[in-house]
Amino acid sequence: MLWLIFVCAFLIVVYNIRKPPGLPPGPWGWPVIGYFPPRGETLPDTVQRLRRKYGDIYSWRFGSLTLVVLSDYKLIKAAFTKQECSGRPWIFTLQYFTYFTGKGLIFSEGRPWQESRRFALRHLRDFGFGRSSLEKVIHPEVTSLLKDLEGRAGRPTEVNWNLNVAVLNVLWRLVADRRYDINDAEIIHFEKMIRVNLDIIKGAAVLLDIFPWLLYLTPKFVLNSWMRIGQMEKNAEEFKQFVMSIIEEHEASLNPEKPRDYIDCYLLEMRERQDDANTVFKRDYLDLLVSIEDLFLAGSETTSSTLRWLVLYMALHPDVQAKVQAEIDGVVAKGALPSLADRAKLPYTEATIMETLRMSSLVPRGIFHCNSEGDVNIAGYNIPKGSLLVPDMEKCHRDPQYWEKPDQFYPEHFLSQDNQVITKKDGFLPFCVGRRQCLGESLARMELFLFTAALLKKFSIAPPEGVKLSTETNKHRPAFNFAKPFEVIFTSRE
Repeated sequence: MLWLIFVCAFLIVVYNIRKPPGLPPGPWGWPVIGYFPPRGETLPDTVQRLRRKYGDIYSWRFGSLTLVVLSDYKLIKAAFTKQECSGRPWIFTLQYFTYFTGKGLIFSEGRPWQESRRFALRHLRDFGFGRSSLEKVIHPEVTSLLKDLEGRAGRPTEVNWNLNVAVLNVLWRLVADRRYDINDAEIIHFEKMIRVNLDIIKGAAVLLDIFPWLLYLTPKFVLNSWMRIGQMEKNAEEFKQFVMSIIEEHEASLNPEKPRDYIDCYLLEMRERQDDANTVFKRDYLDLLVSIEDLFLAGSETTSSTLRWLVLYMALHPDVQAKVQAEIDGVVAKGALPSLADRAKLPYTEATIMETLRMSSLVPRGIFHCNSEGDVNIAGYNIPKGSLLVPDMEKCHRDPQYWEKPDQFYPEHFLSQDNQVITKKDGFLPFCVGRRQCLGESLARMELFLFTAALLKKFSIAPPEGVKLSTETNKHRPAFNFAKPFEVIFTSRE
């Protein structure tokens, strides 16, 4: 019996040493551990170094994960338009957001993902998603934010959770027919919980992604104290109860003749398909719950974080800010809010927003894809089933092949010679690309334009006297490029 255990252990070690044939070049590392960057080197620095050494596609074994990093725009686009590359890996910290059900809009795959995504797009459009009619929902939130900032004008202030709530209210109106006061304590509490959980999955908890078996070997007090899994569980459960209470309220007041929002439409779809054993629209509410949380997560934090970056870049680049304001002043009447009808007449404003998306690269390496159905060929290499496909979007956004001044804030990157906005540009993929392209892109672009144009029409933005602002991010938390907390001074222009 002992010899059998020895042979099995030997075979496992040999399997871990052997690199599968056909993979792109790249470091394979030690058995079980894989390749870890040198001590003190951050993940962004490692990615840069490996790209310089191995090229625009390379593989990297990281613990139990096989990563295939794509650092070229055309490679990413070609790979992510393949159906077989549209899966999601089963990663602990990501599946935590689905309560380990694999449901919802972001982390599901296969037929459940296709069914949920089609339903969301169809019914959110019915309530104005991506259409100019949504302007009447966005404008009150813009006005609310301007009024709040007006009360702080003239003194150093941080653009804090009031911005998150203003952005979130737009989505909540579509999803749950609700809105909250811009300083509502309950909704700010839940927004903060989301940020805390995002921070946790960027920290020590990532070891459970790299070595899943640690979950079963690590003492619970270590999981809770060092990896903060207990805090994440508590936040997730509290948020679940919050969303479930909203669903139950909708169920109790549902009128089949007059659906009010996305939740009503979903509940009606559940009733209509209650005899279909294969549908995601089941009476356990799990897919609905996770889909709402996905919309909450993706629709508020990303847009509000991008707007924070825009405020920071305007404070750092007063020349760009002045050009945007001059353009807006020439188009939008005094006392009026900018509207979507003005968008085509404000190309420099639109280009400035797009340049903010490029420079910030909020999710620098995107959300991992996976070829979960089988092996796939990418650029002549054989990528084994279950590999993590990592789009290095930040590298694309700084690639001299596509950008005249890749490391400078330069809105002219998105303007043609006749001063028209270049809406689709190679090398630019802030909402990713392909079959998994962000379904909220049209809403995000509308919100970014209306909030930005209104902010810069109403206020001038400058750093406090003697304060040097920085665009440096925390490289030890590389999953998201969040701006570090900063203060600016808003001065009314009216």
